Amino acid sequence: RLDHYLCSPLAHELERQPQLRQSRRRFLDGDQLTLADCGLLPKLHIVDTVCAHFRQAPIPSELCGVRRYLDHALQEKEFKFTCPRSSEILSAYRAVVRPR
Repeated sequence: RLDHYLCSPLAHELERQPQLRQSRRRFLDGDQLTLADCGLLPKLHIVDTVCAHFRQAPIPSELCGVRRYLDHALQEKEFKFTCPRSSEILSAYRAVVRPR
């Protein structure tokens, strides 16, 4: 559902480009980070980091909206400099990851 939402153009995008079939926005509600992004992005980053490391299964590229969302977040200094490093995330989750 999140991927579908991120791929679907919002009303303000369609006002500017009525023929737009897939959203190009960077974040949940547009091109600027919002409080909602600040709540969701760190969780998605943790899921992606932990799954990629422990299960060799990052968020798949088929979820192009979610991948685009995360990629845009990683380009933002506010996100890069406040998010824990991958090593810290893996350290925190090492004890709770179930063996395969």
